[in-house]
Amino acid sequence: MESFLKNKNIREISGIGPKSEKKLNNLGVKTIGQLKELSKSDLIIAFGQLKGEQIYNFSRGQDTREINPNREKKQISRLITLKKDTLKFDEIIESIDFLCERVFNESLNIKKNFKTISIILIDVKNNAVSKSLTPLDEVNSLEKLKEVSAQLLRDVLKESMILFKRVGVRISNFDNDYGYQKKLFDF
Repeated sequence: MESFLKNKNIREISGIGPKSEKKLNNLGVKTIGQLKELSKSDLIIAFGQLKGEQIYNFSRGQDTREINPNREKKQISRLITLKKDTLKFDEIIESIDFLCERVFNESLNIKKNFKTISIILIDVKNNAVSKSLTPLDEVNSLEKLKEVSAQLLRDVLKESMILFKRVGVRISNFDNDYGYQKKLFDF
């Protein structure tokens, strides 16, 4: 594992942003392997006690922060690459429908109801286009999710002239008491 990380850019380490990267570059450090050659005291001098120790530990794969696996989700999204670059509704909607099923099922698994639906399209120049809608009536079925997503896709395609290569569906604006009928065992 160490050999895999050795030549990776220091920006791969959590907490090293542009400013920290610039400081480390000035010390002649560009890779994780080079970073590991610095002593803890060198990093403390350069970054201060807390940040220096953190960078030292993270570069060695040591992180004592508590993991919170039950962090509340703010959105669910899935992206997929299209079979071919296209602007045709019929070629994109199949992927949109598939992604709708995935995000809808995940919302059921985590028992979250959603109000906002978004589609994301990435064109061949890697520009992202997204369109969202929060319908006035409830989104309480997969069919409604697919229907709204299809309309959003039509709206985007009317305005676009560049081929799309990836598409995505996102649901957000969760509300626990919105939409779905509770099951017997939910009470």
